[in-house]
Amino acid sequence: MAIRTLNPYTNQIEQQFDTWQDAQVVERIDTAQAAFKAWRATSHQERAALLSRVASLLEERAEHYAALMTTEMGKLHSQGVALELPLCAQICRYYAEHGERFLAPESIEEVATGRAEIQNHPLGVIYGVMPWNFPFYQVIRFIAPNLMVGNSVVFKHASNVPQCAKAITELFEEAGAPQGLVQHLFMASSQSELVIADKRVQGVSLTGSEKAGSSVAALAGKHLKKVVMELGGNDPFIVLADADVNKAVELAAIAKMFNSGQVCISAKRFIVADEVYDEFMEKFAAALGSLEAGDPMDPQTGYAPVVSVQERDYLLKQVQHAVEQGASLVLGVNLKS
Repeated sequence: MAIRTLNPYTNQIEQQFDTWQDAQVVERIDTAQAAFKAWRATSHQERAALLSRVASLLEERAEHYAALMTTEMGKLHSQGVALELPLCAQICRYYAEHGERFLAPESIEEVATGRAEIQNHPLGVIYGVMPWNFPFYQVIRFIAPNLMVGNSVVFKHASNVPQCAKAITELFEEAGAPQGLVQHLFMASSQSELVIADKRVQGVSLTGSEKAGSSVAALAGKHLKKVVMELGGNDPFIVLADADVNKAVELAAIAKMFNSGQVCISAKRFIVADEVYDEFMEKFAAALGSLEAGDPMDPQTGYAPVVSVQERDYLLKQVQHAVEQGASLVLGVNLKS
């Protein structure tokens, strides 16, 4: 089985990698455990210095990393350069600056006898299951706090962004991370239990769909592992009668179309008061209709392709179903023609 980069704009295979055998995955956990044993003994200052170097490299290589994201999942290159990668650098610097304070022991007052305090200690190897929609941000926000607390990490990135996964591992290595501290895993979803079941893996973090979350949560429960999840939502965008309609339209267009709508917190439902409904709909349709589709590397492109042909077809089926149930098609092609 191969993990491949299929460019959403050209529909061409750009790169592919073989998935690893179980033994190769276990070998990565071996090195992650060895790295953890050394890393947990480092000072907060050493950990912060690594994250600061990572932040600088993210800024220096923003154009390159943004192009990788564009090639693999279709993100507008301009959004990668101006938004996602700067945010990654900010996250690294945030934990570098504040991590020691966050991890400082906290005394508990009003103890009947003696004294007590809360201490924060690293756990070990932490496993991350990461999504494709923000190929760098989602992984960096998982890695940075874990490294600051003294853990090592292994992560399975989404199968359509393997070059981003590899680049992130190499980024930390080039910043001076010890061998094995941060590692991507080129493996199938079915191999997740191999990782979660490993006694050296102490926790799991997943960002993704409810289906993936249910599967991973079951495995984490089975093997009594700590688990953190961020799953999907059904977020409403509400426009009340006293709203500034022009401002509401401006924000609605961003809430719907940022990252081509492929954001877990993007607006999924629009609830508009009767008093401003007609004006809002007219202006909202005009705003979306003015966006130009095109090459996501072109800074003039208004919106990029969705991540895959399969996702495109799924969205079209949703629209078709809505029309069949009585919805009005305000903008776009007549799906019944």
